[in-house]
Amino acid sequence: MKKILTGVLAVSLLASLAISASALEDAERTDVTVYKNTPTIDGVINDGEWDQDNAIDITADNAMLWGGDEINNLVYFYYSWDENGLYLAADVSDTDVCKPADTSEVYNLDAFQFAMDPGGMIAADGAYGGAMFYSIGPMQDGTLGAVYHPYGGAPEDFDYTGAYTMTDDGWQFEMIIPWTSVEILAGDGYDWKHADGEIINALLCVLDREEDGAVAHTYQITNAGAVTFAPADYPLELHLSTFVAPSLEVEEPAAGEDVEAPAESAPTTADAGIVAAAAVMAVAAGVVLSKKH
Repeated sequence: MKKILTGVLAVSLLASLAISASALEDAERTDVTVYKNTPTIDGVINDGEWDQDNAIDITADNAMLWGGDEINNLVYFYYSWDENGLYLAADVSDTDVCKPADTSEVYNLDAFQFAMDPGGMIAADGAYGGAMFYSIGPMQDGTLGAVYHPYGGAPEDFDYTGAYTMTDDGWQFEMIIPWTSVEILAGDGYDWKHADGEIINALLCVLDREEDGAVAHTYQITNAGAVTFAPADYPLELHLSTFVAPSLEVEEPAAGEDVEAPAESAPTTADAGIVAAAAVMAVAAGVVLSKKH
């Protein structure tokens, strides 16, 4: 898998978009380009379906514990968008997956969390509350459970489509949060609509719990040198882009050239113009990218 590691820009962006990574610099958000793409929501993260080069690798280098004694879960987070909504996916390594029987209990067992601040407007409140916070986890009945925590309030249902599957070393999920949910939920005094170039400040958390709900490990990506859930401290700034991700761009065959169906895991070649544009944006924004070999 490929990954983003948060940090300051250390070297120039190569044509392959591979750059050596470094840790988060305190008090600065990491700019992340969210390319346009429509994955299949079946709970299986297939090769060529999500932008592997732009995945976020959650590790001890960019995350901090608020419970437990170590960050030992390997977690890769994927994302994309289209006119229907924001797509999220994660691959979580966990040898003891604890699943609730009821959606309202998702937060109390193993779960992945995603919080967003569309347009950076909620951050102006500067308090713990105000967040658009989502807890997402595998359920005992085989469905993907998810709840929305409105502005720090009690969990409630929201509109989404998602699925999860168990893997040899844990679980993975895929889901879409429709823009109708995001723009309604962000509508309490905030005027934000999805569009090319719009931003969403974001926070990622991982909850690893025991069957009785006791904390095993709970941690979050941070840029503040401490655990903080305040929207003003969200470490990621997601930039919506109408470009296709370079890792998903398929090379057009030359005129008259026979076309062969590529192997499912075959590498793709990015259009040079798109690579150049992505390089300019990444250098300007201070993104640090890294390929995982």
